[in-house]
Amino acid sequence: MAALLFIVSRDESRTYTYVKRALAKERIDVIIDRRNGDRRRRDVAKDLETSGWALVRR
Repeated sequence: MAALLFIVSRDESRTYTYVKRALAKERIDVIIDRRNGDRRRRDVAKDLETSGWALVRR
C-alpha cells in the first residue's frame, strides 16, 4: 500500500488519467473520489472543489 493517496474529483476524469499515468512508477495511489457524504478523517471536499484533486497521507 502506498503512503500517499491522490484523490481526483469525479468531474476531472482527464486529470485522473493524466495523473495515473504520470505517477505509475511512484508509491502513490490515484483514485477517483466516490464518496457519498463526509466519511474521511481529513476533510478534502474544499481541495476537490477548488483544484479538482487532493493529496493525503495514509
